[in-house]
Amino acid sequence: MIALDSVVGELHIVNGRRQSITPSTGAFTAPRRGARGRQEDTLFILIDADGSSSSSIPELIQHIHQTYWHTPGSVTAGVRTAIETGNNWLVDHNRTAAGSTRAGVTCAVLRGSEVFIAQAGPSCAYVAHQGRLERFPRGDVAGSSLPPLGVARAVEVRYSRADLQPGDMLLLVDADFPARMPEEAIASAIVYVGVETALNNLEHLAGSDSFHALVVELAAAAPLEASVQAALPPAPSRSAAREPPAPERAPSRAPGAAAPRPAPAVGEWAGALGKGVARSAGSLGAAFGALFQRTLPDRPVSRQTRRRGPAALERHTSLMTAIAIGIPLIVALVVTAMYLDRSTTAQVATFLDDARQLIADADREPTLDAKRERWQAALTKANAALALAPDDPLALELRTQTQAQLDRLDGTQRVSPVLLYDFEQAGSHRLVAQGVSLFVLDQAEGRIDRLTLNSRGDGIEGGEPALAAAKGITVDDRVVGDLIDIAWVDAGGQRQKSALIVLERGGLIEYDLAFGPAAVRFAEAPVRTGARRLDTFEGNLYILDVIERQIWKYLAAADGYTALPEVYFQTPPSGIETAIDLAIDGNVYILLTNGTVYKYRGGSEAPFSVSGLPEPLGRPVAVSVDPYTPTDSGVYIADVAGARIVHFTADGQFVRQVRAVGGEFAALEDLLVDERAGRLYVISGGRLYSAALPPAIPR
Repeated sequence: MIALDSVVGELHIVNGRRQSITPSTGAFTAPRRGARGRQEDTLFILIDADGSSSSSIPELIQHIHQTYWHTPGSVTAGVRTAIETGNNWLVDHNRTAAGSTRAGVTCAVLRGSEVFIAQAGPSCAYVAHQGRLERFPRGDVAGSSLPPLGVARAVEVRYSRADLQPGDMLLLVDADFPARMPEEAIASAIVYVGVETALNNLEHLAGSDSFHALVVELAAAAPLEASVQAALPPAPSRSAAREPPAPERAPSRAPGAAAPRPAPAVGEWAGALGKGVARSAGSLGAAFGALFQRTLPDRPVSRQTRRRGPAALERHTSLMTAIAIGIPLIVALVVTAMYLDRSTTAQVATFLDDARQLIADADREPTLDAKRERWQAALTKANAALALAPDDPLALELRTQTQAQLDRLDGTQRVSPVLLYDFEQAGSHRLVAQGVSLFVLDQAEGRIDRLTLNSRGDGIEGGEPALAAAKGITVDDRVVGDLIDIAWVDAGGQRQKSALIVLERGGLIEYDLAFGPAAVRFAEAPVRTGARRLDTFEGNLYILDVIERQIWKYLAAADGYTALPEVYFQTPPSGIETAIDLAIDGNVYILLTNGTVYKYRGGSEAPFSVSGLPEPLGRPVAVSVDPYTPTDSGVYIADVAGARIVHFTADGQFVRQVRAVGGEFAALEDLLVDERAGRLYVISGGRLYSAALPPAIPR
């Protein structure tokens, strides 16, 4: 993986005029004492604020970037904690400030040749990669649907990732910028033009509008050793020692642009400083050696030997200069190191004292919410201490204690997912299982892969998946169209065999485990425009149609699904046009984007009322039931905002929430629950994971 450096330009336009100060953007490199794994990161932040006062923006940026550098774990875990910290500060600030500030934030982390983008509230980012422009968040009008920061404690964060190459560009900009500017114009302004030209182009595009932007151009990083050598002057020859050096040309930089990514510069300074200290120490040692020699009895020498010529005087002058420079430098370094060490120790002690006090206060709080707030604050303090002293035993103990207590209060069980396969592209994946076979639909790539589990269910036989079906292939003289959804259908009714059923734009195909793909006769081809989700029960098909606001039920026949469908709803439920998933175990469960779950049986609505949930569903993406367990066993919902799987009873009572020990659930796309085998399968960030599903703990 090639390492990339960045050249940064910041732009603030007010009524068409460029400003000299850009308070809403920032570019930061890792501090000297950051959390492990952050040393090579560069963090870019843009705040899109809509409030009565903008004075809070610089402090909000400060809270976000300082928290990121001192939060251990993955990039996504770091930026999520940083955004949550910033949001909590803004909520508290709005309670006491004269005016309320609401904001969106885009954080982009450059690590090697990857950029990780986290967005909350109204936000917008572009990546220009190999001449092509992509906007984030995907599939949303500039993130306008995300609730802003500063309103509530819960915050919804969307994650994206992109691979970069030298010459690519990253643009962070206001959320409403895409509505005012065609994408073609934005691409023309930033693709392959360099930072200075990009800033000028964006300023020209702004016209009389107001906006702010941060532009990042990626370039190959020079090797550190070469950079250090380039920073040091060459050793002059005797004949050239007195010649004045040729003036160096300062590197060009865009107006308003920050310097190139400073990590190599810090390395150069440190390298030069280290060599200077070494040379000074060597000269100092020589000086003390000379002084020591002079304390010994002199040997008889001639006057000629003791006479100092010009060369001797020059060496003597150089020695004295080295001593004069070296001693203060060494003393300064020692004093600075001692000061920093004592300062860090004091900070750690303060964090730990605060954590212990918060834990003591938690026991005296009268309500569960108040107790939780105290324990959460104690955990934040323990993590802050560990960011400065990762091996501190008391900080480790307090973190374990506070996290365990929060898990008990929130009904959280933690699992350690095992990576089964990395599809290397996050997006819209769908997951189906039958026995030891797992099927993964990648809608963006238009393909279905089959993976075979090992006997333990924690690995893939052969290491690689096999292609089951794909858009564009020919099946029984029919070219397969866009893939919509997949489901496993069991033999039942007039259906004689079990198979994977695939809903594609041209109709239906099925995949037999023994014989592969085949066409299936279908009453409605092409498929209805509003078809989004497919599920099966007792051999029959159920298709969720968000345009017609209906579920269509297709009865199995001996030769396929040849009869026109039955309508499932006489009166469709409110909001079904926003439905995102469907699950059937005898009951029909419908999940809406806002977290509402409808439950139906035989076309009639049945009770399902969410209750007891410690934190509302932030951004649900999938619902799952196990059709092979008794009806009303359990309903599982993947909530990407909370990086969790939430387990409810069949009538909506909260049972527990399952979280990963690490950041594996940070970008959930789909889930599958096998209660009989006690296994959980998820797709998250394009990666397929398996985890043991622990028995639910009675609460």
